[in-house]
Amino acid sequence: MLKELKIRNLALISDLTLEFKEGFNVLLGETGAGKSIILDAIDFALGAKADKNLISHGMELMKVEACFEDYNQSVSTVLKEMGFEDEGLLIISRSLGIDGKSDIKLNGNTLTLSMLKAVTMYLADSYSQHENLMLLKEKNQLEILDSLTDGLDNLKQELKSLLAERRFIGEKFSMLGGDDQNRNRELEFLKYQIDEIRDLNPTNEEENTLMERFKILSSSEKITNALEEAYFCLNQNNSALSQIKTAQKDLNTISEYSESFEQLASRLESCYYEVEDICMTLRNEMSHVKYDQHEMDQVDSKLDKYKDLKRKYGSSVELVLKTLEDLESKYQMIANADEQLVKLNVELEKLNKKINDACQKISLQRKKTATEFENGMCQQFLDLGMKNGRFKVEFVQTEPNLNGYDNVRFMFSANLGEELKPLSKIISGGEMSRFMLAYKNLNVKEKSTVIFDEIDSGMAGEIGSQVAKKIANISISNQVICISHLPQVCAMADNFFFVYKTSDNQKTQSHVEVLNEEQKVEKIAKLSGGEGITSEALAHAKSLLVWACDYKNSTKSKQSK
Repeated sequence: MLKELKIRNLALISDLTLEFKEGFNVLLGETGAGKSIILDAIDFALGAKADKNLISHGMELMKVEACFEDYNQSVSTVLKEMGFEDEGLLIISRSLGIDGKSDIKLNGNTLTLSMLKAVTMYLADSYSQHENLMLLKEKNQLEILDSLTDGLDNLKQELKSLLAERRFIGEKFSMLGGDDQNRNRELEFLKYQIDEIRDLNPTNEEENTLMERFKILSSSEKITNALEEAYFCLNQNNSALSQIKTAQKDLNTISEYSESFEQLASRLESCYYEVEDICMTLRNEMSHVKYDQHEMDQVDSKLDKYKDLKRKYGSSVELVLKTLEDLESKYQMIANADEQLVKLNVELEKLNKKINDACQKISLQRKKTATEFENGMCQQFLDLGMKNGRFKVEFVQTEPNLNGYDNVRFMFSANLGEELKPLSKIISGGEMSRFMLAYKNLNVKEKSTVIFDEIDSGMAGEIGSQVAKKIANISISNQVICISHLPQVCAMADNFFFVYKTSDNQKTQSHVEVLNEEQKVEKIAKLSGGEGITSEALAHAKSLLVWACDYKNSTKSKQSK
């Protein structure tokens, strides 16, 4: 329920704090006093479209803070889905600046407008603006019907398990290639992939050899020049090889004089043979390095094939070969899957029948509830003076899903001879208020705050008394906040807020006063008798309050039994 409402700089209200209570809260006051401004403030906090024109004249920012407690389980569920801790108390703060900048917070956490609406759609029903009506949105109507239907949870859980089984069988079908056409297509593609890898027959050794050969061929000129230069330095006229030979001979001529000279000559001899071997190797390498465009194209082409395979089947030759094993295994499994597919088809056929049966059970339960809902709503229409009002739940069968195979749409006609049309497209504002009043009298399962804006407009007499009773019924299990000018409706209220305005030379302001028992009688008498409050009007007001009290006590007593 809405526990507290703080309003700053909204239209005629500069600074106001209201404390609402359980049960039926009524807003009284002259036309134009500012009652609707309070409902505008609540709607703004609930996520209604922000309107800069509501900012008080001369002010830069308007702000509304709404504190809710004792809310229903659906609100708690949404909070948890959003990742917020459910603290048992919700403080919604929303502001709008004259520059168009806005800010929304929930318990200090910043929210988007869509997040705010996701919470408040279960927190309150405001029947002063169509965009806040859960019931008008067709996507919610199946959920609303199900909330009225007992025994669906177990049936839906059974259906959920059956659909999960079918998904599992579908996955098996996919693994085995599906139907004959898809299997043949899958086998052809697998064969193409397998052949593509086998044709190349990749190995790490070959890839490394190709990469090395490619490097040499692509730099052949540089390599050839370096090899030739090295060979020239080692084995041409006056080269290193001839110099070593000369030095060795010189040392041999003096080797008899010292063992050290002999050792040096021997080492130079070893160097000579080593350099000579290097020269032979250089000459051999030069013969291999010779650039060959045809060979270059072949090496480049084969390396491209390696790159292509690694791009498709793995980042290395090892992974490509592992993929080949997997593809071959899958090919064999699909190629030999006939017997398994026959078994799966039998299972699927049985499962589809079970799913259809489960959907049918859910649908029958819904249709039974829908008939009761339709009859109940039409009876409520009679009580509320809509004697020609008709209501129908239209069913359309769809593919089975977690909710069964039903889609529903609420159809409505207010006048004799007028065909039933979707509720959202045909109902007027006044009709919508009575419709919601009727609906709330049939569905009081989840606690919420219910807000009515002059729902009794244009009513009197017995119809007015019926409206008063309907609102009282709702207020037993829901908090009601309502603007009313009808004495019967006001008499049913548990809490009275009198809205009035004052003016000075500079501005007009709206104020709210909580009425005591004596003031309640006076205000109801004024509603009954006009400007002058006669003794008869006071007596009538007291009798209305007694009537209202007796009705509420009687209704509460019946509900407690």
